[in-house]
Amino acid sequence: MTVTPEACTPAWAHNAGVLDLQTIQSVPDNLGAVADRLLIQETAARYAVAYDERRLDVIESLLTESSTFSYRFGEGPVHTQTGRVAVLGWLDDVMKSQPDQRRHLLGNVLVERITADEALVLSYTAIYGIEGEVNLVTTGVYIFNMVKRENRWLIEGAVGSGTHSEHRGSMPRFRLVGPDTMRVVWTMNDYVTWEPDSRDYKSVPIAGMYCIRGYGLYEEEYVRTPAGWRISFSRLVRTRIDPLVGTPAPAPYAYPAPDDAWLDA
Repeated sequence: MTVTPEACTPAWAHNAGVLDLQTIQSVPDNLGAVADRLLIQETAARYAVAYDERRLDVIESLLTESSTFSYRFGEGPVHTQTGRVAVLGWLDDVMKSQPDQRRHLLGNVLVERITADEALVLSYTAIYGIEGEVNLVTTGVYIFNMVKRENRWLIEGAVGSGTHSEHRGSMPRFRLVGPDTMRVVWTMNDYVTWEPDSRDYKSVPIAGMYCIRGYGLYEEEYVRTPAGWRISFSRLVRTRIDPLVGTPAPAPYAYPAPDDAWLDA
């Protein structure tokens, strides 16, 4: 099932200084400038695909030696990794903590500023996790600072922003309503986190809030197609929302990755 995390407050990215959207630019007057813009977008897309395929060697080829990667949740503080070696080590750790297949979808890719050897790139991102079912993990913004080195556009710096969410569906109740139509009600619980005090959930301010723990139902309809059963309707109905406040305690536990082949062993 596909789940959309709750939205941040309107225009939070501009209000927090993450974005500075520019007015539309003039049409480039030479093909070289057009090619640069296309190759800049390709560098961003290649990073996204390389992450999903866990190709650290490809990501390494896209980074300068002094590259920095920063990340933030919503309007919270920025955390930074500095230097290509540190960035690759951090990405490796993040990948190992994610047992599902990730899919980074970049959209609305804008080359905001560009010179002969520097560029600033803005992109929306939607990150999906696939592990038996498809879940929308988070949405956010990528900002890439790129430089041109040896006729290649490389990432000098990157900032990612978003929220983190975990959604679970269980105890499905099925009803066949037609020869090729099935309705299902799933029991749902979710856990959505962000930096403390970085946002208001449903426009209700709560001091120190960093998370919601939600409960409810998914009401869905499936139709049989030549390719299999597909979702034709999905609705999330929350029956309870518990806000969590304070300072999140660091988890002192190691999380072993699930063994996808265990059932077949």
